[in-house]
Amino acid sequence: MYKLQSLVIPASEACRESFLKTDSGQAGMTEKRPLCPLRSALCALNDSGQAAMTEKQPLYAMRSALCTLNDQENAGVIIACKIMQSELEAIHKGQSNTDIRYIDQGLHSRPQKLAPLIQEQIDLVEGSASRVVLGYGLCSNGPAGVTAGRQGLIVPRSHDCISFFLGSPDAYLKAFRERPGTYYLTAGWIEHKVDPLGIMDFKYSPRLGHETALWAMKEELKNYTHIALIVTGLTEPEPLRERAMENCRVFEKEYEEIDGSPDYLKRLLRGPYPDEYFMFIEPGKEITQEMFLSAINV
Repeated sequence: MYKLQSLVIPASEACRESFLKTDSGQAGMTEKRPLCPLRSALCALNDSGQAAMTEKQPLYAMRSALCTLNDQENAGVIIACKIMQSELEAIHKGQSNTDIRYIDQGLHSRPQKLAPLIQEQIDLVEGSASRVVLGYGLCSNGPAGVTAGRQGLIVPRSHDCISFFLGSPDAYLKAFRERPGTYYLTAGWIEHKVDPLGIMDFKYSPRLGHETALWAMKEELKNYTHIALIVTGLTEPEPLRERAMENCRVFEKEYEEIDGSPDYLKRLLRGPYPDEYFMFIEPGKEITQEMFLSAINV
């Protein structure tokens, strides 16, 4: 049995009040969010701000928990495609007040299954997140049908994820107009084996055999003239470059390397969220394809 002693935990009255209130601003607890053990301990604080602690329990551990609990409960949440994980994690280092929730990149080929998974994540964080940001563009109409939670929903003005790696919607439109027959690759597409070589080897070949798989992949790419690697500076480019060039050799395309930008990805994580880059879906409103089409100048 540890000996108990009283230790003073310095905390302002405003900080204490923020812990003792629910989302509605009323003291007590709600059905959706019962008081956690730490919050219960806070409720037991006396007027002098003292709490019982053990000799072997370091003060800094409790103090750290007290100081970070409110930030965690009010963290921003990003719901993003796993294809962006390498870049987002490189930016996210040291940023503890943002929670990134990744959804399987394989849903690009099954976009009808995407909206329910996004909705599930929105519903899970509705009672705690200070803001919810969607890390998806129109993406084959996958996000259509998603309903914004009580915070509303911040959605990029983007046709697909390529804008995120090039730095802005305008940068993508400029690249598309200059060379529409370009197949873009990023770290995520290569790492998850969803580049043309990966699709051929792991998706088509097991079912069709190598020769038929090669023919099928070449058919899919017949309207493309170039395969372009986007280099954002957030990942090591050399292994990506080798894989991209191998794609070009196998499928007989011209290789191109494009200097990307992390700016749009940084905005996803940190804001600000200007109208030029994002649209705001009001609480209870549903995402529609028309919202994207009217927001994207194509």
